[in-house]
Amino acid sequence: MQRARKAQVAGAKAKRAGLRGLEGSRRASEERRFDLATGRDAGTAYDQGYGAGVAGRTQTLQAGLTAMPSYQTGYGSEYQNIASQYAAADRRSRERAQGIGDLFGSFVGTSKAKA
Repeated sequence: MQRARKAQVAGAKAKRAGLRGLEGSRRASEERRFDLATGRDAGTAYDQGYGAGVAGRTQTLQAGLTAMPSYQTGYGSEYQNIASQYAAADRRSRERAQGIGDLFGSFVGTSKAKA
């Protein structure tokens, strides 16, 4: 859009300068010629800007894809280690709760008490 707008502004300036001093049918024909040239130049500039934007987007996507690892990273084993650590901590927590229940019985809400 910026390139197309610059082309429009440049065409308008050229039109003003080119029509200065002309009158009648010659002025009308030159005005049409300037309008056609400005439209063509603005369309070309728009297409070039659009193409550059698409190329930049494609280049950014390619850079992101090449930055991604192309092999198995081994995260699965780390996640499994974390899961086993959480499972062990949960098991220890249940054992402690059971030990407290065995010691204090119904005082802490468990039905089993040692005599």
